[in-house]
Amino acid sequence: AVLGMPMPLQWKVAPALAAGCCAILKPSEIASLTCLELAAIAHDVGLPPGVLNVITGTGAEAGAPLRCVSAATDSKG
Repeated sequence: AVLGMPMPLQWKVAPALAAGCCAILKPSEIASLTCLELAAIAHDVGLPPGVLNVITGTGAEAGAPLRCVSAATDSKG
């Protein structure tokens, strides 16, 4: 287990990466340091570029495009 990380993050990111999927993390704008550190660790251990992506910024700026992608993906399933 990775200490100091919220459980929902572990439950979603770790299984996705283990299954060979890419992941996009959009942490809270006031608490993004943990996700940035996770990305740095992923880079250090040799995770290929683009497999783990961290998007920082305010919800209105950075989150809006993610909602569009999520909605398009959900409507296909």
